[in-house]
Amino acid sequence: MSRIFSFLLCFSLTSLFAQSDNLYRLAEITIEGNKITQRSIVLRDVELHEDSLYNKAAIERRIKNSSDNLYRTRLFNFVDLVPTFSDSTFSLKVSLTERWYIWALPVFELADPNFNVWWESRDFNRVNVGINVDHNNFRGRAEKLSLRLKWGYNKQLGLAYSIPYINRDKTIGVSVSTQYRQRYEVIYATENNVRSQYAQLGNATREEWTNQVEWSYRPGNRFTGFLSLWQNNSQVQDTVLEIAPDYYGGRNFLNYWGASIFLRYDSRDLPSYPTSGNYATLSISKPGLGLNEDYNFDIWSLQFRYSKYLPLSENWVFASGMDLGMISYNQLPYFFQSGFGITADIRGYELYFVEAQRYAVWQNQIRFSILKDREFSLPFIKNPSFGRVPYALYIGAHSDFGYSEDDIYTRRNPMDRKLLIGYGLGVDFVTYYDKVFRIDYSVNAFGKSGVYLHFKKAF
Repeated sequence: MSRIFSFLLCFSLTSLFAQSDNLYRLAEITIEGNKITQRSIVLRDVELHEDSLYNKAAIERRIKNSSDNLYRTRLFNFVDLVPTFSDSTFSLKVSLTERWYIWALPVFELADPNFNVWWESRDFNRVNVGINVDHNNFRGRAEKLSLRLKWGYNKQLGLAYSIPYINRDKTIGVSVSTQYRQRYEVIYATENNVRSQYAQLGNATREEWTNQVEWSYRPGNRFTGFLSLWQNNSQVQDTVLEIAPDYYGGRNFLNYWGASIFLRYDSRDLPSYPTSGNYATLSISKPGLGLNEDYNFDIWSLQFRYSKYLPLSENWVFASGMDLGMISYNQLPYFFQSGFGITADIRGYELYFVEAQRYAVWQNQIRFSILKDREFSLPFIKNPSFGRVPYALYIGAHSDFGYSEDDIYTRRNPMDRKLLIGYGLGVDFVTYYDKVFRIDYSVNAFGKSGVYLHFKKAF
């Protein structure tokens, strides 16, 4: 009798597990809302394929991954994937609300590194104006075409074109760009963690022309590798060398080739303001390849970034990010040092610049969503690219840490080899087209506090 009971029990459990692991064939994928984006571009990031078999757990997981993949393309404001089951098959409906892709926007840009630095002087002469023209989904193939035209305190003319996929498997892409800049101001040093500047209004103190070609490789949905080759031709006025002889290493011009490798892993749900997932990058850069160059600089830079976004509950999110960097060199003109290091990454140090050859930054934030995944409609705008407005509001607490080592400019860098700590509270408002508005109240290790305004996520 016990054997019969055991047999019936095993049979029942086997049947139960078999039912829960039933395989369903994907009969059809329908896509709605892709008025411009080609079907093949959408399917590239959908992790379910017609005529393939999946169990329900795999279907749910792949639908979530596919939704995140499509949001990361930055082609859509809203993404919704809905399966419909029928016996041993199912169909998948992909509903999309496309973004507006063609922009011709006026530019009002501060010449200072961030708003908080500019606010110290409130000098409206330190403003650039112009126009940015972008097509972010050219030909419906996720190709990007951009034109930059700026004048004012600095001048810029730039043109770029990128094709994400040039092969049948949609794994290889290429982009080209050219850019000309005229700057009336040269940052030639950082003293007491404040940038020293030389400007001569009416005359460009530095001119720079850069041309670049970049190849990309994206075998799946989360990893992308980039290989870049660029040529830079720049020169400064002789008066700059009188103030800073080491700016270009004792000369007033540079003409060099450079190459870099950039690796990226991205599993975040929303790149503009993540609430779950991981993000990691590794960059290796070599300015100066020995091609038609008459100097002996040997410079390498390496930067690594890792961020983790962990949902603790429906409304609580913990985020943590680490940033490491180093420069290897035999000679290091300030032109290659400038901007490398802890530059306003630690909250509470927005007004300081800690340039170094080696640095480490650790940022942390815990935030609570007061308003999460909300939206409202603008009845007077019929275009769905603008009429549906998503938004979210978060409050949070942050604590950041940084440490750097400077072997060249230590006497002008009092924050060298000191543990820098910043902490405080903040409010973040998030809406469509990757717009983030942050107000932080932060205190630094020197007891100085302030309210700082930002227009992007912290990390």
